[in-house]
Amino acid sequence: MKLITRLTIKGRPSDDAVLCTPTSTFLLRTVGISNSLMICRPPAESERPTLAIRDISHEVLECLPQAANLERIRLILRESAWGGLGSDTEMKSKKRKRGDVRKWTRAQLESVVQASEGELERGLRERNVIEIDGMSECPPSRLACHADT
Repeated sequence: MKLITRLTIKGRPSDDAVLCTPTSTFLLRTVGISNSLMICRPPAESERPTLAIRDISHEVLECLPQAANLERIRLILRESAWGGLGSDTEMKSKKRKRGDVRKWTRAQLESVVQASEGELERGLRERNVIEIDGMSECPPSRLACHADT
């Protein structure tokens, strides 16, 4: 039996990169090393069984466990959050009609929220985010998308 684990690097260009497994999030950082790390390539089938040095590195990537950035869910969905019946401000209603309010799919949230699949699922559930017509929506702010939830 093969064990296959999906690894994903996430983050916006201004973020520190994180490596996500299905259940955990790790900060990636470059660490200089005093020894040389030699990257070798296998020999071609026609060559003698020797290794050839392909590259030499003096840095490695270190993975440090990190809490998922679940606060980003609220920040991203805040502008498009539904305010309840009759609660849209005039400006927000105009923006919605013009299409200026960005809506987010689950896949788009997965790409910018620095969290594993499991952590993201928990974060969406804790914030009561629902999916309507393929778009993620927060319920009225008085019910769910508070910073204190």
